[in-house]
Amino acid sequence: MSGALQAVFQNQRSFGFPPGQEAYLASGTFTFTVPAGVTEINAVCVGGGGGGGSEWQSYFDEGGAGGGGGALAYSNGISVTPGETLTITVAAAAPGGQSPNTSGTVGGSSSVQRGGTTLVEAVGGGRGRFVGGRGQGGSAAACTGDVKYSGGDG
Repeated sequence: MSGALQAVFQNQRSFGFPPGQEAYLASGTFTFTVPAGVTEINAVCVGGGGGGGSEWQSYFDEGGAGGGGGALAYSNGISVTPGETLTITVAAAAPGGQSPNTSGTVGGSSSVQRGGTTLVEAVGGGRGRFVGGRGQGGSAAACTGDVKYSGGDG
């Protein structure tokens, strides 16, 4: 890693995000009030990963398949009004199979909404199965935003 790049990462760790940026890194639902003077925002969402399948207890005792990765979606230049409130939803990674011979669960969606209108949304990854297949990545086609990418398969 170059010295300049390393310095950027060290500054990011030391001082947090640059002024004017807000990050929601924990799962949950949050409200964001648009600050005075802000008329446009950019938003990035990543869907929750799907949970992996548990061990398949059979003659061979095989491991379960991995869950799919969450999709990513973003939009730049979203028009907003100072003082308005946006709802931010951050999906948690889905739990895997909790006991032998169980599949994981589907990952949740992460989104930015204004009232009942979804501005940006990224869907979660598919569940891994204890037998019969890995979870599919969250589909870009099911997302909302200007730019969308599918998650990787488990």
